[in-house]
Amino acid sequence: MAERVKGVHTFGGPRIGDAEFCTLLGEQYPGGAFRYVHGADIIPKIPPKFLLYDHFPREIYLSSFGQLVLETKDIARWHTLEAWGYLPIQLYKTVSNLIRLRESPIRTVYRLALLLTVPGLSDHFPQDYEQLLRDQVTNSADSHAPLIWSRHMLDSRFSRVQQIITHM
Repeated sequence: MAERVKGVHTFGGPRIGDAEFCTLLGEQYPGGAFRYVHGADIIPKIPPKFLLYDHFPREIYLSSFGQLVLETKDIARWHTLEAWGYLPIQLYKTVSNLIRLRESPIRTVYRLALLLTVPGLSDHFPQDYEQLLRDQVTNSADSHAPLIWSRHMLDSRFSRVQQIITHM
């Protein structure tokens, strides 16, 4: 089975091992190990680095504003921006999603509760990762793409994201 696996894609995953393990994972899947991080998601920041945990190297950053960020220097800037502007950005996203009917009122209340109690956890919602990638596939961060697509439709439209990743 191991020889059939061509790559690893994680979404909001925590640090997974020490630097040597992460290097080996990168060598095992050259050009095929990617980790996606959304906004100020807190989960990719644990366990703390001082415990010698690390990520495998290739990060794809999904900004809170729907941008797919690939360059390392740009990713660092986005991390800083979203950390400093966390509260206003989260409030904007929450209200915007509610107005555009992307979230139910109950989920909005849940997101606000997390915002006030565990900052960064509301960016860990799998639905956010999914929606941001769907928006990239449809070429518009402001898309109102259907929440359920046929597998054929997703396969044909996902090629844009695959092309972006392949040409990095």
